[in-house]
Amino acid sequence: MSGLPTARLGDMASVSTGKIDVNEAVENGRYPFFTCSREAYCIDEAPYEGKAVLVAGNGDLNVKYYEGRFNAYQRTYFLFSRNEEILEPRFLYYFLKSHLATLRAGASGSTIKYIKVGDLKDAQIPLPPLDEQHRIVAKLDEAFAEINELQESAKLRDFQNQSLRVVALGKLVADARLIAPERTLGSFLEIARGGSPRPIKSFLTDDPDGINWIKIGDATASTKYIYKTEQRITADGVSRSRMVHDGDFLLSNSMSFGRPYIMRTDGCIHDGWLVLKQLKEEFDPDYLYFALSSDYVFHQFDSRAAGSTVRNLNIGLVSSVSIPFPDIETQRKLAERMVEVDSAFGSLGDIEVKRASQLERLRTSVLSATLSTVR
Repeated sequence: MSGLPTARLGDMASVSTGKIDVNEAVENGRYPFFTCSREAYCIDEAPYEGKAVLVAGNGDLNVKYYEGRFNAYQRTYFLFSRNEEILEPRFLYYFLKSHLATLRAGASGSTIKYIKVGDLKDAQIPLPPLDEQHRIVAKLDEAFAEINELQESAKLRDFQNQSLRVVALGKLVADARLIAPERTLGSFLEIARGGSPRPIKSFLTDDPDGINWIKIGDATASTKYIYKTEQRITADGVSRSRMVHDGDFLLSNSMSFGRPYIMRTDGCIHDGWLVLKQLKEEFDPDYLYFALSSDYVFHQFDSRAAGSTVRNLNIGLVSSVSIPFPDIETQRKLAERMVEVDSAFGSLGDIEVKRASQLERLRTSVLSATLSTVR
């Protein structure tokens, strides 16, 4: 954008921050409530209105565009063009998306990154003529619509692949039930809840010798194992939490409700996890993983947790859930069959992950290329 006049962003757009805490959001409100995550919750109050560009002040540090009435978290910035005859709001949005890497690079904080309002206001924004801004926005809108359509197609294929995998898991459990009696999880597993040192910020550390602090965010719906963590805690925090070890099973108690993972490292878990440890060498880890991942087990979790305001798993509930329990050799044979199925879907999943990554790179390159052509 060399040769273009530029201006200080704070002079071209008002920069404000929300006033309300994220815990004040309601489930069925009338207006969107923007936070530092990628989700928009509902709320009953909407003091802000207009063509807004929203910038997450910490966390994901992402940029969104919204037209209408809304509310925002106290660490979310929202910007309005001071004069739309000089700065088109969606041009501002696309500029900030292209400028996101710079904002991230300049973000402060070691454990949790955050953008200073002064750095946001001091950013220099190019100001091509208004008709050129409109042309750029139209071109980017069209390109992004095509990329979004490709992304939706990839999501549909991924959903279809996952549906076929669920059917295969159901067949595995059904076959096991035909040949073996069932046992409750509590009869062959030691089940315990994690614990969270509070306030957690007092126990987080950047020391490489710190203890792995295992959060839900360290696992994803597409992974079987947890290999590493983003954060660590001090040795003082260990006594207020619960240590888990390589080979232990974790069961999520929130977010991806009832989802199993296998540890491939040591660390401490917060109270959103349950840990399942084997009492004796009675089960094949792959078999147990696939059984816990099945709809047969999930429906038991779901029915036992029904009726409460917040669905949570507890030790007693999980202990009472049952799975078919064939001898160890039969477990291994059944698990091997499912590993083959998983490998096939895993290959498809890898393709979808790569495709999603390619689409995101395409989105970024289109954005940069289009804005760089401005004269």
